[in-house]
Amino acid sequence: MKKVLVTATVQSHVCQFHTGLMKRLTENGYCIDVAAKNNLDIKPGLSIEDAKKVYDIPFSRSPFNLSNIKAYKILKSIIEKNDYDIIHCNTPVGGFVTRLAARKARKRGTKVVYTAHGFHFYKGAPVLNWLIYFPLEWIMSFLTDVLITINNDDYNLSQRFLHPKKLLYVKGVGFDQNRVKAPTLSKEEMRNKLNIPSGAVMLFSIGEVLRRKNHETVLRAISKIKDLDIYYYIAGNGPMEEYYKTLISELGINATLLGYTRDIADYMNTADIFMFPSIQEGLPIALMEAMEAGKAVIASNIRGTRDLIKDGQGGYLLNTFDVDGFAQRIVELSKDKKKIDEMGKVNKQNVEPYKMDNILTEMLDLYNSL
Repeated sequence: MKKVLVTATVQSHVCQFHTGLMKRLTENGYCIDVAAKNNLDIKPGLSIEDAKKVYDIPFSRSPFNLSNIKAYKILKSIIEKNDYDIIHCNTPVGGFVTRLAARKARKRGTKVVYTAHGFHFYKGAPVLNWLIYFPLEWIMSFLTDVLITINNDDYNLSQRFLHPKKLLYVKGVGFDQNRVKAPTLSKEEMRNKLNIPSGAVMLFSIGEVLRRKNHETVLRAISKIKDLDIYYYIAGNGPMEEYYKTLISELGINATLLGYTRDIADYMNTADIFMFPSIQEGLPIALMEAMEAGKAVIASNIRGTRDLIKDGQGGYLLNTFDVDGFAQRIVELSKDKKKIDEMGKVNKQNVEPYKMDNILTEMLDLYNSL
């Protein structure tokens, strides 16, 4: 059997983005190990399947945290002991430490694959991001057999500046369309459960409650809208929960933090408009799910989102912090049900190439070629 090690900074990343690939590889005769920090206690319902061994590695998301030195030593020992055919690393810190630890193995024939889920350096990124992360990725690109980019911006940047043996553009990691296809309640039943009155507008977002997801722009936009009854639901947990609860109370709006929830289909099915105000993304699966559910979208005009949504067709793309612009588009769409339906149909059609089966076929072909 071909032996593969999948690494990432945290285990929830593996659960959320690579379970489909691991299942497909296992079905085709590959043996999979996983190495990442165990954070599943804060992600209820997630578990790693189709892995022979799961190693708890003390990675830190900060490249300056000394725990990454310990992670490097542990990972290097695991790699030396197991003689992997392929090492597939993910996330900036996990990818850096893994490629560093795999240098000797690579000289013996192990192939190192790195999926960039969205570089921290990009047009418009803070200068500090470029100073820290660009040099690291530039150096590590020389230790990479295959670099996979998942959006056009990162692919073009990699072509210009990075030096892997092979560079690929793949349309994401694939999304499971079944996540939004099986609501347990009808739209009417769900609105009754949530006490949303007839005629009110329901907005929905998926994203961790942290600065990068920028839920604040939508919250402040809603507070400016006086002639609509709006209910906003945010699925995700994170370190800014108390800040957002206080802000919602101060603004006096109908907004609810759902925390980490598996009931995505019920909320997505019920929502009128999907909101996606992120500051930074790679290629967002949450947005793909909204497209598959046939939702009109109001989103930030950023890398990754631009790959999926064309402004004025499947939704509207705005400056990330344009509170007034978000408010205006919410009002416009809420009063035009026909436009909402048209945009939803466009999105459902445009998301087809990003579905799980299409991506997994491409990835299996890559693994077999290695």
